[in-house]
Amino acid sequence: MQRENSLALLTLVHKFLFHMQNVSSNTLATESTVYEIASVTKTATALLMGKLFVKRKLRLWDPLEKFLPGFVCHETSC
Repeated sequence: MQRENSLALLTLVHKFLFHMQNVSSNTLATESTVYEIASVTKTATALLMGKLFVKRKLRLWDPLEKFLPGFVCHETSC
């Protein structure tokens, strides 16, 4: 779900800012255009986590279960 929301947001931003699906072929974007964003979501997640940490809404030692109910860790380092 998070990936779909991220893709939808980036698609909308790109569409409204650039209106192009493919610049080299001069193809306009549509509502169903999907853009490959590679690992950009990792950077955005780290930035948002940093902001929450500064506002003291997130502690780096908080268990993942606090934010992801139902998360099951199979490692000893979770």
